[in-house]
Amino acid sequence: MALSTCQVLELSAASTIQALVGHHAISSVVQEYCASFHSRVVSARPPHAAWPTDEAVPFTEYADLVLMMPRATRVSIAKLAAATLESRGHGVGVRILTSSKYNHTIDELVQEVSEGKSVLVVNGTGDAERVLALVVLNLNRGDGRTLVQLGTWTWERTRAIPDCQLPAAKRLEKETTD
Repeated sequence: MALSTCQVLELSAASTIQALVGHHAISSVVQEYCASFHSRVVSARPPHAAWPTDEAVPFTEYADLVLMMPRATRVSIAKLAAATLESRGHGVGVRILTSSKYNHTIDELVQEVSEGKSVLVVNGTGDAERVLALVVLNLNRGDGRTLVQLGTWTWERTRAIPDCQLPAAKRLEKETTD
């Protein structure tokens, strides 16, 4: 007995390739997406990830795959996401809340992608989404204690700002987690 409904989309490889002829930008994104997805399928294995199944392949969310693509492709995808933001009333110069601490203009978000610091994608609900690749350090001792970062130091204000969390940093372009 089925627990939920699903939809199946069947594509003819030959028809899909024919449809992409003459659409270089779309063809490039599709090729990069396929290469990124394949890379995740063949690398998914314990102990770093669960084995892929016909229901799920680890780390294949759209934004995860875009993070693996070449910078030029990521910038093209970011420009499409920026157009989505603009079509929803976020014009040039309007500040957009991207986290509890920061807000950015559309141009700043696209610039961040151009510098390899983040990606900007349209998510499954049709909203633009800024995604960062973070590396988080989780060190635990045998007695149960964990290393935490208690705050950050700002040189311009010459003081510490409390912010208790695990130590983390943005993963830069071409850095791996291996």
